[in-house]
Amino acid sequence: MEFSRYEPTFVSGKFKFYTKDELETFLSGARDAGMMKYTLFRLLAFSGMRIGELIALEWSDVDFASQSVSINKTLTLDKYGQATVRSPKTTNSRRIVIERSCWMM
Repeated sequence: MEFSRYEPTFVSGKFKFYTKDELETFLSGARDAGMMKYTLFRLLAFSGMRIGELIALEWSDVDFASQSVSINKTLTLDKYGQATVRSPKTTNSRRIVIERSCWMM
């Protein structure tokens, strides 16, 4: 299976997202492309975090004991196109508790 970029589309003024079957197929392709890609896309799919928040994560943001991820920064591009780590869109950091099934691969 070829691993490709997915662009959400608008249908009747709303984003069209993957169905459960489409997501399973995509994640299967991601797994075939390597464990790192699979893990990143799985976390995106099940956590609701934005791509910039995911890219800015550090190991200190992950708490395996409480099965949570602390979202306290995001990667953005500044006006010169340079990558910059900043606070997320909201002023409070977010803590996402990941269901046990999401930790299992």
